[in-house]
Amino acid sequence: MNHSNENKDWQSKFASFLGIATIFLMVITAVTTVEFFNRLKENQYIGKDVPAYNQITVSGQSERYVRPDLALVRLGVTIEAKTVGEAMEQNTEKINQIIDSLKNDFELAEEDLKTTQFSLSPRYEWREKEDYLSGERVLVGYEVNQSLELKIRDFEIIGALIQQAADLGANQIDELMFLIEDEDSIKNEIRAEAIVQAKEKAEKLADELGVKLARMLNFREEEPATYWARGAGGIMYDDESTKAAPAAPSIQSGQNKVEVNVSITYEIN
Repeated sequence: MNHSNENKDWQSKFASFLGIATIFLMVITAVTTVEFFNRLKENQYIGKDVPAYNQITVSGQSERYVRPDLALVRLGVTIEAKTVGEAMEQNTEKINQIIDSLKNDFELAEEDLKTTQFSLSPRYEWREKEDYLSGERVLVGYEVNQSLELKIRDFEIIGALIQQAADLGANQIDELMFLIEDEDSIKNEIRAEAIVQAKEKAEKLADELGVKLARMLNFREEEPATYWARGAGGIMYDDESTKAAPAAPSIQSGQNKVEVNVSITYEIN
């Protein structure tokens, strides 16, 4: 009797194991089959070109010349002195006088003044020894440089501002650029014009070719090179010329070119 029960238990366990093994084998088979057909689907394109559409590509371009409404001026003070303390003290005195003048005399707002560089570095000179056969690198002092970027909206004050800054110790005028503060809104307007131009060109071309335009396949906007109107830049004064700097010239802002180029690709039938 016990032997019979043991046989039944063994048969039950074997049947359960066989069922689990069958299910596992079915899952493996299904996964393998799916993978096989996926590979087969991929391989059917090997050696073949990517399906090509009959298509045409057209371009549109629109531009506008706009008078700038924002000037960026970069100016700075460079001081050389024998010690760090002297260089820092002289630089701080001059740059603070310039900032006070910009705020009080020219009414520039706090947010329109930005420090873009501050550096302190040692200065060395090479000095030959008495035998002229050797030499040494000698520390002779320190250099402090601090630069400011100014946003100016009243172009009438630019010349006087530069002159005043030079009189107060600014010995670097790195750059003067004229920009359009909200250039994106102008680009949005002329982009629409460029797209209309491209669409009209596509319709005319399709008519001449005797085909019909279908869906749009691609749209691209190309970023043209940006050119800013520039004024006087890269001016440097030494300590002596700063005291008797020439009068600043009349500053002319001119106009800036805002341009948008687009291309559209259509499928044709």
